[in-house]
Amino acid sequence: MKKQYVTAFPGRRDSYQIPLALSAHGRLAAFATCFYEGKGVMGGVSRHFRPFARRFEGRRAVGLESAGIHCLEFTNVAARVGQRLLQPSKVAVWEDEAFARRAHALARMKKAGLLLYEFQADWAFRQPLSAGAAKILFQFHPHPDLEHPLLFADAGKYPQFLQRIRQNTRSNLAESYRAHTREAWRHADHVMVASEFTARSLCVAGCPRDKISVVPYGCELAGLDVASDDPPGRPLQRPYFLYVGSGAHRKGLHHLLEAWAASRLRDSHELVVIARVVEPELRQALAAARSVRHLAGVPARELKRWFSSARAFVMPTLSEGFGHVFLEALACGCPVIGTRNSMLPDFSAAQGNIRYVEPGNVDSIRTELEWVGDRRATDSFFDTAAIRNGVRGYTWGRFRDGIEKVLQRFD
Repeated sequence: MKKQYVTAFPGRRDSYQIPLALSAHGRLAAFATCFYEGKGVMGGVSRHFRPFARRFEGRRAVGLESAGIHCLEFTNVAARVGQRLLQPSKVAVWEDEAFARRAHALARMKKAGLLLYEFQADWAFRQPLSAGAAKILFQFHPHPDLEHPLLFADAGKYPQFLQRIRQNTRSNLAESYRAHTREAWRHADHVMVASEFTARSLCVAGCPRDKISVVPYGCELAGLDVASDDPPGRPLQRPYFLYVGSGAHRKGLHHLLEAWAASRLRDSHELVVIARVVEPELRQALAAARSVRHLAGVPARELKRWFSSARAFVMPTLSEGFGHVFLEALACGCPVIGTRNSMLPDFSAAQGNIRYVEPGNVDSIRTELEWVGDRRATDSFFDTAAIRNGVRGYTWGRFRDGIEKVLQRFD
């Protein structure tokens, strides 16, 4: 008999793929979230008032019906207010625990197990469950024992980011708060991760490797001929490199801007940065950079064209639990420049179209930018069909099936 599971998280983490995986295989006992279309007070109102509904666009997933969904909408509202008035990282921990408490209560009521991210798992996994109920962790970020030293070492060279790193890593909090996401694996029956890099980070923290399963994320574009439905024409006349993601310290955008400034490509190429959110410490450098075009965001359909026409996608991240944007770029036939601190080394069939840089090494980034910039358009590095084929199997259906394969061990 298949065991049932409760999952819980605010927002739209992983495009709802964890509850979708449980639902698709008949295992979803309950899902606790913040807002969901058609559920709760605000979710119900959003159905009838279109201006209000825009705040909740995307708060629904095909295949994940509203039955069994529990909305902690007022908890989320309180957390948003609290983050404006109090210490944001401490409020985030409080919100995580509120979702953990609801998940645990639902699991006890339904005699189900728990499948949780580390943010909610730390508290919930310490509590007793019904006999035979499993506690499964999905470790979203690399474990702090590996990731945090990387971030703080970089702050030694770029001290302007130190305060933000402390806030984002919660190292500015008391020990009880700092430990919030460190110990969940100890209380889990099994751990799932999206990449070997995240698995390695858990091993650094002491987790046995045989307690970890790698279940790679998917991409809606994987396996599709994305070029066939794109509008014709290049976004820019000049060849360009593309960065897509948040303008955050961890992503290495500051290293990329520094490498670009030292590169001889600035007279012949452009660097396009598509980032809706840019950390304050980066805004001035981004605005002042020569031959750099910053776009706050583009529609999804247009983004495919940016990927498809780019010389290469580049994101020299310091640490990435997976790096979904790498997969999106490759699925669009765009070669990639990135670091091994991500899922990139796991794409075994795509290695011929990936160039690696050393995390935090500006000279390494500049060298690879110029190597790619010097290649002829006919070089196999730019073979779009080969690039797409290299990641063709990374679909969300495969991810959901991978979750199910792990859970079958605990039936």
